[in-house]
Amino acid sequence: MSLILYELPLYLSNNLFLPALLGITKSFQVTNATAQLSIAFWFLGASFFQVFLGPLADHYGRKKILLGGGVLFVFATLLCSFTHHIIWFLIGRFLQGCVVSTILVAGYATIHEVMEREQAVRTTSWMGSITVLAPALGPLLGSLLLQWMNWRELFIALTGFTILSLYLLTVFMPQDRPNSGRLKLKKIFLDYQTILTNFQFWIYTLFFCFLFASLMAWDTLSPFYLMDYLKFNLIQFGFIQLLVYGAFILGINLKRLLKFPIEEIIKKGLILTLIYFILALFTLVHSPQQLFGVIGSVLLFCISTGLIFYSLHRKAIEIPKAPMGTIIAVFSTSMNLFGVLGSLAAMLLHF
Repeated sequence: MSLILYELPLYLSNNLFLPALLGITKSFQVTNATAQLSIAFWFLGASFFQVFLGPLADHYGRKKILLGGGVLFVFATLLCSFTHHIIWFLIGRFLQGCVVSTILVAGYATIHEVMEREQAVRTTSWMGSITVLAPALGPLLGSLLLQWMNWRELFIALTGFTILSLYLLTVFMPQDRPNSGRLKLKKIFLDYQTILTNFQFWIYTLFFCFLFASLMAWDTLSPFYLMDYLKFNLIQFGFIQLLVYGAFILGINLKRLLKFPIEEIIKKGLILTLIYFILALFTLVHSPQQLFGVIGSVLLFCISTGLIFYSLHRKAIEIPKAPMGTIIAVFSTSMNLFGVLGSLAAMLLHF
């Protein structure tokens, strides 16, 4: 539970402020595209640290990595709140993203090491359901809070939540046992070679990354599409985002009702997601004013994505003779780099 509470403010940092993007654009007097870069910088930060954190988490222990990251996150969030220069704001966003890599590497590696395959899939699915509450509820919560505070105060509130979660993590997370002995660079290199040359790893990872990039493209695009183009208010925007990620959570939970092998679910689910992706993109480009067509196709895409999201994750990391922390580091780095690409791709769409 303490790990989940620690995870929430990290993910909220990329969703709570989505409804404030238009306000941030005006505050810094920059273009919409420049404000959207704050999302890409977050994912760039999340990608940057993970390759290094994998071996460090395996060697020094995951609790130390998590706590150190939490302190950095508090600093980065305060920087975002108090700066009056867009460059420093983007640096703060980058540092926030760097800390997210600690939960992806240290947190999820623990789950996959101590649990059997099916149990690990179920646990990561449940954690995923809780985690996606951040993108589901974050924009709505941010919209509600912005009725009483400005976007800078929003970041201050996030700082307070992070400090509380750090305290709970310190008290309740058990001390892990890091690997003894010296950190051997040759072994690290061989571990990465094992992962990077594994065909199964890249097949499932790239499919996963494509779906993730698509979701992040929607997150980057949606504030400007819904509030700037369609003139929705903050609360309406928050409810649309809740609906979109509610569909994703529905897909995750529908997967539990299916009795087919994981491989069969992935195969059929990928076909559905590709169809709905093409439909959503076509509608957005050619009929953006048709709200029901756009949202309907996005919802179908999210349901089918939820069906296979964490199964793809599990299949990707089934690599023998490689430390789990390092596997998760490579996987999550790939995921977040695709998050950057998804955010940048969304900036190409104009209404």
